[in-house]
Order: sequence, then C-alpha cells, then structure tokens
Amino acid sequence: MPELPDRLTVYSRPGCSDCTIAHDVLENFGVVFEEINILNNPDAQQAMMAVNGGVESVPTIVFQDGTVLVEPTAEAFEQALKDSGLISWDHINPAGGLASNLFLFWNGKELLTRRVGELYTEFNLDAI
Repeated sequence: MPELPDRLTVYSRPGCSDCTIAHDVLENFGVVFEEINILNNPDAQQAMMAVNGGVESVPTIVFQDGTVLVEPTAEAFEQALKDSGLISWDHINPAGGLASNLFLFWNGKELLTRRVGELYTEFNLDAI
C-alpha cells in the first residue's frame, strides 16, 4: 500500500476542466494541497494508478486518511471535504439561511462559488 500523503493530493493534467474545478474549489476554501501534473511524468502516473485502481483518470484526489476520489461528482467531492474536516458545515449548510450559505454549482464542467452576501454587495441588490 502506498504511503499516505501529509496533505491532500490532486493528480491532474493540463487541459482537464474537472482538474481545474477541483483546484479552484480547494483554493477557494483555503485547503492546503499538492497538485501533481501527470503529463509526461511516468512516475506520477504510476503513483496515481497505484492509489486509484490502476486507471489513468484525472482528477484523482487523495486525502490524508487514504480516501481516494476519481473524477468525483461535485456532491461526492463536497462530502469528502466535509468528512475529512477540511471544510466545515459552516462553509456549506443547506439548512442554513440564504445569506450564510456558500453555493456550489457544478453543471458539467462549470463551477460557481459565491457567498450570497457578496453578490448583494457586488450588484448592489440592497438598493433594489
């Protein structure tokens, strides 16, 4: 069994829109992670395939506890981040008030991450 990482690790390659989304989500939440580009890097490809069942599929995301996600859905990625303690229910709380929720929208290959309060400020919706 491969050694567990000391931080979240994302195996990716340039031009992968799901990899970009994963990267942006992690940065947005302030999660410390290592991104490893597998393109033209046989050692990185082998390391990734050793943890994800032998497939060359990105993004492959490896958590400190050994949890591995391969091309996760937005819901699976969000849940794994919550379960690992990397983000809290305070960040995303479906039962919470509209102004305090962080909304994630993942439609195929797009991500929109915004706090509703920021939208109100940005578009001056209080003046309407």
